[in-house]
Order: sequence, then structure tokens, then C-alpha cells
Amino acid sequence: MPIIGLITAEFLSLLGNQVAAVAIPILVLQFTNSPLVTGIASAGNIVAIILATVLGGRAIDRFGAWNISVTADLLSFCSVLALPLAFIYFDQLSPYQFHIWPYCYS
Repeated sequence: MPIIGLITAEFLSLLGNQVAAVAIPILVLQFTNSPLVTGIASAGNIVAIILATVLGGRAIDRFGAWNISVTADLLSFCSVLALPLAFIYFDQLSPYQFHIWPYCYS
């Protein structure tokens, strides 16, 4: 029975990632009306996948698969939660300020 839970969790995780990969650029285009900013948002999604692929294997070898899995899920939760909060609280910012803001406070 645990394998069914694992398969279901993996399916829902992949489904959420694919929905976000489509929805985020659409939301950015809707709010900014800028194809350039939309392209940057789409590229940011791909860069995150590439970085996770490159760094993930080494992290799993060093810290263990379970620890990395839990940490990645928590970070994913925070990033998904941050998107609607950003659109609610930062609607007064320009699109360019909105993209620079996370780098200033991290």
C-alpha cells in the first residue's frame, strides 16, 4: 500500500509543476502585457529545473534522499504560496521591480 501513496504523491507533484509551468507565464503576461517579461518568467522556471538536476544528485549523496526530498517539498510549498501573495501584496510594483525584489532580500 505505501507504493500507491508514493505514486499518487509523485503524480500530484508532477501535475502541479506542469500546471505552474503553464500558468505562471500566462499570469505574468496578463499582469505585465510584456512578452519579454513573460519569457524571463518562463526561462526562470527552466533554470530552476536545470539547477535542481545538477545540484540534486550531489545533495542526495551528501545528505540523504529523504532529507533532500522533504526540504525540496517544503521549498516548493513556499514558492507556490509566495506566488499568490506576491500578486496580492505587490500589485503596486512595476514588473521590473517585481523581478528584482526577491534578489534584494534573499
